[in-house]
Amino acid sequence: MPGRMALAGFHGHDVGQVMTPRLASVVTPRQAIGETAARELLARIRGESLTRQVVDLGYRIEVGMTL
Repeated sequence: MPGRMALAGFHGHDVGQVMTPRLASVVTPRQAIGETAARELLARIRGESLTRQVVDLGYRIEVGMTL
């Protein structure tokens, strides 16, 4: 239903990038999320206090052709 419905994926997986039309996608920094989570967890295990309540690592939108 072009013009009446839009589709978007998440994480820019390869399958969505080779579809026709190319799927729009929200892309998050997965590696940075994992590394940050591990650092924060290890700090908490060591008894360190929380330095920040919210960690914003951002995202980007790959527009593709489905929006």
